[in-house]
Amino acid sequence: MTRESLSSMPLKALLADVAAGSMAPGGIGMAALSAAQAAALISMVGHQTAGKPGYEPRTEEMERVVERARQLEEQVLLFIDQEVEAFNKLMESAALPRGASENDEQSVIRRDMMRISARSYVQVPFQVGQIALELLALAETIVRYGNRELVADSGTALGAAIAAVRAAMLHVSLNLKGQEEDEWVMMARERVGKWCQQAALAETELWPLLQAQAGVRTPTSLT
Repeated sequence: MTRESLSSMPLKALLADVAAGSMAPGGIGMAALSAAQAAALISMVGHQTAGKPGYEPRTEEMERVVERARQLEEQVLLFIDQEVEAFNKLMESAALPRGASENDEQSVIRRDMMRISARSYVQVPFQVGQIALELLALAETIVRYGNRELVADSGTALGAAIAAVRAAMLHVSLNLKGQEEDEWVMMARERVGKWCQQAALAETELWPLLQAQAGVRTPTSLT
């Protein structure tokens, strides 16, 4: 399925495609969708804050938030399609013929192609995670300074961004297993470790604030 057709699919059809069990689009694409949902809600809250009575001092900041969220939403949706493309290339490499021994030319070619396609595949959730992390920062801005009448929407944006970060972290970590420990792999492992810390910190700091803003009478912890 092409990038254009995936991007233009109705949501129900996309979810049905995932549920069908074809492996891709799968968790990476759904992480991208979660990030896009966060971006859309961030834009909504930003629009409903900028220039509104009592929020005039935040207008320029919210306009910047809206603009960046729109850009990130457009970018991250592309990774639903890129997951499929990268997965297909990985499967094509796996289907290459094996040689009679590990040092046979066919075996060497297959091993090299598998390494290249596996690295390309892990790049997809890695980039989704990078975008989701930036959306997490934007979500923090609307939670702290956005229109209080939309606190539940701000909280939903925060939750979607956290979910996208954690999903991307899991996919990157899983697909790094067994790969040669070169400089890029070590950098990726370190980066996703920091993602996890940042997501946990945002949740710890902002969840109680959201509950207080929403008037939750029996606050709970997510941990």
